[in-house]
Amino acid sequence: MALGLCCQWLEIKKGKPKNVLISRSLQLGRFNRGEYSREKIKKTFIDNLQNVLDVMPKIVASGVRSLRISSSMFPLFDKVDKELAENKETDLLLAEIGSMALINGVRITTHPAQFTVISSDNPKVVDNSIRELEYHAWMFDKMGLPQTPHYSINIHGGKRDRKTQLISGIERLNDSTRLRLTLENCEFAYSVKDLALVAKDVKVPICFDSHHHRFNSSDLSGEKAMGIAIKSWPSGSKPMTHLSNSKPEYVETDSVTKLRKHSDYLHQVPEYQLKANNDGLIDIEIEAKMKNLAIFKAVNDFGLQLN
Repeated sequence: MALGLCCQWLEIKKGKPKNVLISRSLQLGRFNRGEYSREKIKKTFIDNLQNVLDVMPKIVASGVRSLRISSSMFPLFDKVDKELAENKETDLLLAEIGSMALINGVRITTHPAQFTVISSDNPKVVDNSIRELEYHAWMFDKMGLPQTPHYSINIHGGKRDRKTQLISGIERLNDSTRLRLTLENCEFAYSVKDLALVAKDVKVPICFDSHHHRFNSSDLSGEKAMGIAIKSWPSGSKPMTHLSNSKPEYVETDSVTKLRKHSDYLHQVPEYQLKANNDGLIDIEIEAKMKNLAIFKAVNDFGLQLN
């Protein structure tokens, strides 16, 4: 088991939490207006990678053994000259990040942005989504990470009732991407039961999210749904799951739109997910807003084993 950190590392500075794992961005509008020099773009990429490399020792020392890296390590990757992203400096930094992860047993994952919808009715959106996913696989290849879902590129099913289009989009992916792909159940469109039909056809495992399952269960218990997801994973890749809570001040009569928002810390953990983690059957990415601080608090509050 491993409790996973999502994209940020918080440290208390002047009594307040401050993120020191920063993904520097580039704006499309400014890029289109020619406001970014080649040097600025390349430096943004290098700074993002160097930041991950600088923070990794802190993550390793903490006992965290799963890290979701930002999907924006190379902002505007598909718009800029390839050599700005793929060069000696970036190659070396990616290789160093991957080596540190592999040596220390840190599971690296990523979760591309919500506009990545390979089941879209719009062919251009599908093409862009495939390009986005394959960029993440390229990054993982440069890190030297094995092409298995243990190092997962995780997405949602996307457009509701588009099983055929979802499968078609998956089948278009290159092997480096497809072999790392996982599908996550969501609050509205695709339950675990829905994804099980897709997973069976294209051999893509399901990343179970217990918070999303609360809103879209297809009449399955959480334990049953997680069991289905676990069985979809190939031998040698520990099933990844997600864990988050609604804000504690919200009540069941509030809207799903409100309840789906993540709390700062965990105030409850499904018993079946806690047991599966502590029995070493799954890993859990904790999607609480206080990031590593929430992980360590959950270890103390609920007895979740860290690694």
